[in-house]
Amino acid sequence: RLSIGGEYIFYLGNINKEVAIEYENERLRDLTSGYSLQLRGHTGKVGIQYDQPLTPNLTMTVGAISVIISLIIVVLIGIAYVMRHIYRRNAPIVHFRDISSFYPTLLCLIVAIAATFYASVQMFAPETWKHFYYHPTLNPFQVPFILSIFMSSVWAMAIVFIAAVDDVKRNLPLVDALLYLSGMIGVCAINYIIFSITTLNYVGYPLLVAYCYFAIKRYYTVSRKHYICGNCGNRLSQKGKCPICGSIND
Repeated sequence: RLSIGGEYIFYLGNINKEVAIEYENERLRDLTSGYSLQLRGHTGKVGIQYDQPLTPNLTMTVGAISVIISLIIVVLIGIAYVMRHIYRRNAPIVHFRDISSFYPTLLCLIVAIAATFYASVQMFAPETWKHFYYHPTLNPFQVPFILSIFMSSVWAMAIVFIAAVDDVKRNLPLVDALLYLSGMIGVCAINYIIFSITTLNYVGYPLLVAYCYFAIKRYYTVSRKHYICGNCGNRLSQKGKCPICGSIND
């Protein structure tokens, strides 16, 4: 039997410490020092437990609790809800019912590559983060070369995201555009979680190659539209009747 449970924790409290030094000599002033800390914090846990009866009087129980797992589960549940809503509306979504723009696909690829690179730096060159910790900056030219590559990918995400939003606004109505952008952000979040975790076990590298192949092939074979309607300018995946204006394109 498999059981899943959750726990929400709110930390509340105070820490007070005072130190007083009194001198008998009146020419010396007494000293008083200390500090007062007020604690506030939120966290959560998700636990998974499996029970397997071995004998009528003996049961084997295996379980695990992790804060990281809880955060991942919460994110995945939210993304799954958005994806389900998009599919029920039969709205466009990146990689599956994609628009003709390559920017959403490119954004997802950059996030996957950046997440893999970030995890690789954590494994093979963790000391490089000391420079960024003591000298935080968004300028890729003021950090070591390895961090410069990662910072450049962060800027590439921002630039490609703006371009993707602009293309989505021009290709879709407002409601469908909002749903598409929500789905695109969800795919990016899934990519970050999957590749940043699997790379720590070296599984992320072949997974990244497979994902890049899938995303690029999917765009060029399914999503890319090679033709333009001669009457209204709508992009078409094949010749024939335009779904917007009804004109026949031969």
